[in-house]
Amino acid sequence: MTDSFRTTSSSSRIAMRLLILIVLAVLGPIATASDEHAVDEPGSAAHGGRDMKGTHEVAIFVGATDDREEWAPTWGAEYGYFFMNDYSVGVFLDRARGDLRSSVVGLAFWAHLAKGWMLMFGPGVEFLDEAHGEDGGHGEEASKKHFLARIGVGYAFHIGKRYTIMPVVHADFVDERIIWVTGANFGIRFGKKAH
Repeated sequence: MTDSFRTTSSSSRIAMRLLILIVLAVLGPIATASDEHAVDEPGSAAHGGRDMKGTHEVAIFVGATDDREEWAPTWGAEYGYFFMNDYSVGVFLDRARGDLRSSVVGLAFWAHLAKGWMLMFGPGVEFLDEAHGEDGGHGEEASKKHFLARIGVGYAFHIGKRYTIMPVVHADFVDERIIWVTGANFGIRFGKKAH
């Protein structure tokens, strides 16, 4: 890889992270401004939009994966089951294409904080594609899997009572590496909400 490519790639990664932070900083207050005069009770829109309908959410993920050496477009899916208004548990799958070519599956535990902020953590497994194994795609190392721990943060923008757009930033701790996964979840809720 040439030095000019690394500089451009590094600049792109920094620009993408800054863009996500700017979007969160600008849209967060705008999204919550309409709730300023609402009653702040658990389950209300002013308390993070937890009055949404449904106990199940299915979301698609669109974003990018960055391991500080390579960058790749990433897509994925997530399922979550909501309970006690403040928590959800589920599973996630991310698929990085391009230079990285890996898949990640894992469990997700979300804590729903005030005003739409959410904190995520969970264990997972990274599967490297054969051509991108540690030995260059030859021998038994070609399909190696790595266990990981994922932590992340997101801000949920609620559209009506069923739809959510949530920009997210995740850090995957894999062996001695930190892999950044940034993007947005586009979700829909369904099922009856438990009271």
